[in-house]
Amino acid sequence: MRKLARSDIADHLYAPLQQAPPQARPHLPSSGQAAETARYIADLVAEMESMAGTAKLEMLAYFLALARMEAETAARTPLPLGETVTR
Repeated sequence: MRKLARSDIADHLYAPLQQAPPQARPHLPSSGQAAETARYIADLVAEMESMAGTAKLEMLAYFLALARMEAETAARTPLPLGETVTR
């Protein structure tokens, strides 16, 4: 399996938003705050999970629930940025 650094993932996800004008940017946690970032992701995914459930997209809602639980776990036990994750 390929090792991914959390900082690489965060940079990839946030890069387009950081190039947007300040008024168009949503709240972006700083890269040094892994727990805050994980909570933010959990909140976003929870909204998408609810939307999928309302639309009767059960499988999608299930996978989003898994992603939400993973983010909640990461918020409780975050890895320091730069530490690698093996999947």
